[in-house]
Amino acid sequence: MKDKILLTLKEADKPMAVQEIHKLNSNVDLATVYRNVNKLLEEKKISELRLKKGESLYEINDDEHQHAVCKICGKVEHIHVNTRQLLKDLKIKGFKVEDIEITIKGHCKK
Repeated sequence: MKDKILLTLKEADKPMAVQEIHKLNSNVDLATVYRNVNKLLEEKKISELRLKKGESLYEINDDEHQHAVCKICGKVEHIHVNTRQLLKDLKIKGFKVEDIEITIKGHCKK
């Protein structure tokens, strides 16, 4: 099932909700999709983009990028941030950064 989820996300080429993944793999129980999405998250093969309370999208973890999300239509754009420069500019002392997650929210031009 994990391979099916990875293939679904790769073919979609966009972040997807569990319900969308399930719709494209309807021969599998929704609970099974959730279980396998959680396993893929633990294995760091996919990443989670949290939008609103209780609403998440998932995508293949293939490169380091951040997100810009339209609050009206839900469109998600990948943006690339120089995280080394960001950490240097922030000058955080006495703190070991393990992960950086940036989500910029606003309105697209549509």
